[in-house]
This record gives sequence, structure tokens and C-alpha cells, in this order.
Amino acid sequence: MQIATWNVNSLKTRLEIVKEWLVLNPVDFLLLQEIKGENEEIFKEFEDLGYKSYFHLQKTYNGVATLARGECSVVHRGLPGFEDLQARFIEVECDGVHILNGYMPNGNPIDTDKFTYKIAWLNALYSYVQGLVENNVDFILAGDFNIAPLDMDVYSVAAFANDALTSKAARDIYFKMLNLGLLDALRFKNPRVQNLFTWWDYRNTGFAKDNGVRIDHILLSPKLADGFKDAFVDKVPRLKDKPSDHTPVVCVVEDL
Repeated sequence: MQIATWNVNSLKTRLEIVKEWLVLNPVDFLLLQEIKGENEEIFKEFEDLGYKSYFHLQKTYNGVATLARGECSVVHRGLPGFEDLQARFIEVECDGVHILNGYMPNGNPIDTDKFTYKIAWLNALYSYVQGLVENNVDFILAGDFNIAPLDMDVYSVAAFANDALTSKAARDIYFKMLNLGLLDALRFKNPRVQNLFTWWDYRNTGFAKDNGVRIDHILLSPKLADGFKDAFVDKVPRLKDKPSDHTPVVCVVEDL
């Protein structure tokens, strides 16, 4: 089973890039974040490529969608146990595996309600994931976490010294999830690799300078972690004309 996550920063703008990538990389699941719009018709574009689409959309902002080669059932639209006006979470189930697709809050500036919202959202996510683990649910949690877990996950520690992406509170929740037995697929595959980035700022030639951060993650539940095979960052879409500022992260696991 191959699963990929990709914050596309407007599906309308990146549609052709996403379709081209799927033709070359026919993953079983593609999790998209920052759809930015309520146009459900756009997902018909993926039918000819063999994908069914499951989504939770919002006008102008946010929005998540999961593209799947198999038939899925929607388990949740919106994070369970958290009242939220923002479309940031969708969970589908396919052949006994739950696919959790999240676009976690950015939280900046750190001394505002945006950061309070981020931590509350992440705590609710942790509580939900803890319940899944305790009930032996097989799941993959992936998306744009807006968390750089380690100092090596940012190009400059100084540049992110007072940033929500590297805050202790957000990192602590991330590692609490890992302590439940979840596997950070990309870092597990590349334990000592520096510059393992998934996002680069459009400004100041961030990509050319490799001034990036690793904030897009794929976490595997304990049983799926046993079948982990590979994980990697695909930088090719970031080289396209008018790309997203994120690029896909791909994970390969054995089928259950």
C-alpha cells in the first residue's frame, strides 16, 4: 500500500500538477490539504485516473480531501470531540484501515488566540488517536501537521526560535503521539538526514537556497508500523511552474 500526503495550497491552482503527479505516481491514497474552496465538481477530474474522492471543504480557506483507488466509507468529517468551524480533518475507512487526513493549525503568532487554538486542536487530536490505539484500530495519520518535531527539521533554529512550528507545547504533543507506538515514517527511514524538508517559503528564493522545514508527516499505527517498507520526499512537483510551497511525502507499507 502506498500513501502520500500533500498540502497543495489551492487545488484549483495546482490541479494539473496534481493530476500529472498521480499519473506518474499512482499511489493508493493521496491526502490533500488546503483545498481552498467548496467546488466539489473539481474532484471529477480524478475519476478518469481511477480515484474516488472524499472531502471536507470550506469556502476560501483550509479544506482536506482524500483520494482513494478503493471504495471507502467516511468515518468523520471534522475532528471528533472538537467543535471547529474550520475544515481541517477527514477520516475514511478502507478495507479495515482508517486513513486520517489532517491540516493542523499553524498557530502563529505564538502570543495570540491562533496559538491557543492550535494547542487545543492538537490536544483533541491526541485524545482521539489515543482512543484508536487503545481500541487496536489500524490507522494512518498524515497531513500538514505544522510541527517541525526536531531542530534538524528546520533550516535555521534561530529563524524559528519563537515560531509555533517549533514550540515546545506543539512538539510535546507530537512526541506524546509517537509514544503511543506510532511510527514517524519519514524520520524512521532517514534518522540522521539533515535538510529533510517538505516545505519551502516562496519568498527569498527559499527553495533554491533549501531554506525549508519538515512539517508534513505520515504516522503509522503500531500494527501498520510493523509492515513499514519505505518513505521519501518527492521534490519534483516543487520544481514546477507555480507550485505549491509544499511537496509530497510518500510512504509504502505492507497490506494487512
